Amino acid sequence: MQPLCEYCLQSEIVEPATVVHHGEGGHKGNEHKFWTGPFVSLCKPCHDRDGQREDLGQTVIRFDAEGWPIG
Repeated sequence: MQPLCEYCLQSEIVEPATVVHHGEGGHKGNEHKFWTGPFVSLCKPCHDRDGQREDLGQTVIRFDAEGWPIG
């Protein structure tokens, strides 16, 4: 696991990761996926904002440090 928020790092922001997010749309009750991942290290604001949107299948646009879309 990454000690820093992976979404913040894409924007060249250094923020400690405080939440483990289940990547690829979450685990959706799949016990194997819950324990084995894939996992994404996030800060709480990124998890609550972007991570939950991804789990719902919504498009999330992040931006780099210069304001360009990452994607």
